[in-house]
Amino acid sequence: MSNRPAPALHVLILAAGGSTRFGSPKALTRLAGRALIQHVIARALALGSPAVTVVLGAHAREIVPAIGSAPVS
Repeated sequence: MSNRPAPALHVLILAAGGSTRFGSPKALTRLAGRALIQHVIARALALGSPAVTVVLGAHAREIVPAIGSAPVS
């Protein structure tokens, strides 16, 4: 067993899909009063990751406001 510290965990959140079968952007679907993307970001930040990156594509204009001021890139 190695005594090296574990490498830092960088989180990549993929939210670029078009949600065509779903009918509306899944990232914006409300759960317990918040958009799903907000729940995912909160969980990623709770891991203590030094970097959380959100990849947007389709519906990016609608999703960016839901991300707000969260410390993600």
